[in-house]
Amino acid sequence: MTKRQQQNRLSHLRGSVNLKKENLPNLPNLEENLPNYVEPPSRQTASNENVQNNVMDVSENTFVDSNSNVQIPPPSQQIASNENIQMNVMEVSENIVVDSYSNFKILLQQYCLNSNLNHVQIMGLLGLLRTHRCFQRLPKDSRTLLKCNRDEISLITIGNGVYWHIGLCYTLREHLRFYENLPDVLKLDLNTDGLSLSKSNPYQFWPLQYRITNIPGFKPLIVGIYKGSEKPSDINLFFQKLIDEYEDIKHQDGLLVNN
Repeated sequence: MTKRQQQNRLSHLRGSVNLKKENLPNLPNLEENLPNYVEPPSRQTASNENVQNNVMDVSENTFVDSNSNVQIPPPSQQIASNENIQMNVMEVSENIVVDSYSNFKILLQQYCLNSNLNHVQIMGLLGLLRTHRCFQRLPKDSRTLLKCNRDEISLITIGNGVYWHIGLCYTLREHLRFYENLPDVLKLDLNTDGLSLSKSNPYQFWPLQYRITNIPGFKPLIVGIYKGSEKPSDINLFFQKLIDEYEDIKHQDGLLVNN
């Protein structure tokens, strides 16, 4: 084959190849013409990674019940919530114990006062109760239980002695609060008389006491007491504090007890 023949053959082959290429149909871009709900392969990998990340975020933050719209907190939050519930239950139980102890202490105080127990008897009772673990919080001293007033005492000088006024209103309120049904009008009977502790003691004590005659079984109460080498020299000064309190009660239209 001559050189010219070879060139003609190559030219013919090139023409047939171009012809076949031109006759090929234009294929559409598959990724662009896919339906909207189908992602092309090039995006499926990235989409799958996003889905996995979203699933992990949801599982870490909350659990969703398939049967309801209620969100259930994850275990870490459930543990913290359970601890808070336990702490609240403990606080409530402690408050119940404190309230029960306070109520018992008040009842014990009322019992000691109504029974006219002296300090030695009350301290013996407290010592006996404190042997049980339920009552170990009770005070050891009877004065603490009865809440004795330790404020400074105001003394009034009368002649060669002194007078201490405890108070009419105070003693009435302290003892009448244990009664449920009280008469509208209280009838008082006053009395005073001197006594000596011993023959060798030069001092005399003159307690000013009263009792309520229209309350059955009401025992006498001391409203004031005088101490001196002889009986009070000024009887008006001896009764003055009691008279002042009585006048105040009249001006206030009575004494308020138990609301």
